[in-house]
Amino acid sequence: MIFMPVKFASSVLQGALPFDDDNLRQLLEKVKRGVFHIPHFVPPDCQNLLRGMIEVDSKKRLTVSDNVSIILHQ
Repeated sequence: MIFMPVKFASSVLQGALPFDDDNLRQLLEKVKRGVFHIPHFVPPDCQNLLRGMIEVDSKKRLTVSDNVSIILHQ
């Protein structure tokens, strides 16, 4: 699971963690469903990268090599 790089990337790009809730049960549900908010000031390319990294469906989720390729070709 690439959750740690996602937390890092999200916190660097938007200044906050991708998932947040005061209620632990609701927080875990948000993680399982992939429900998160990206602020409007995050550039579209970065938004797409975060969405790809946080994709719930593992077959659609970006891999580490996908992430490196995207970053190197920016």
